[in-house]
Amino acid sequence: MKYKITKQYARDSEHPLAEFSEHQDAIFFIERKVLSDDERSLKLIYRLFDSDKLLKEFNKEKITSVISAGQYASGDRDLPISLGPFKVSKDNSAVHAIAGFSDLEDAELFAEDKLTQESELTTYYIFNKEILLSQLNQRIKTRAMAEEGSQGKGQAASFRPTPLNTSPRPPGTPAKWMRDEKEDEK
Repeated sequence: MKYKITKQYARDSEHPLAEFSEHQDAIFFIERKVLSDDERSLKLIYRLFDSDKLLKEFNKEKITSVISAGQYASGDRDLPISLGPFKVSKDNSAVHAIAGFSDLEDAELFAEDKLTQESELTTYYIFNKEILLSQLNQRIKTRAMAEEGSQGKGQAASFRPTPLNTSPRPPGTPAKWMRDEKEDEK
């Protein structure tokens, strides 16, 4: 795949994140990751490469601390040929993947967000190497969202614990293990 993305925390080393066959998909994924990171108050730098040539850095201006040099961006290391085992494809074959990811969550994020952007019925297949993990399309996503909404509308929890009248104690200990001075005087 032609376009590769790396991520880097300000004082950490640069790590390969994803690869794409289309430039627009790479930009789309970076924009979604930046939005997701903003929700979680994470500050990462994303770098987009075209065949080992740095095209653009994203989110660097938001980081105010000292930034470590990126090993791939500075040319100290070459990007790996394949960035991860998780592939996303539009057909039922990992060979024709449109994207590759080092993390399953990123593969799912990309496929779900692409489904929200497309109006026609499209199916995305997620593979771990050559093994099909899941398939997503608009119908499956709509059904899953409906199930999530209906789960919260059920009955309220009926379990209401009552306080114990005596504290639990190990077997073999007497009921009154503390010595009462008033009873001794009698």
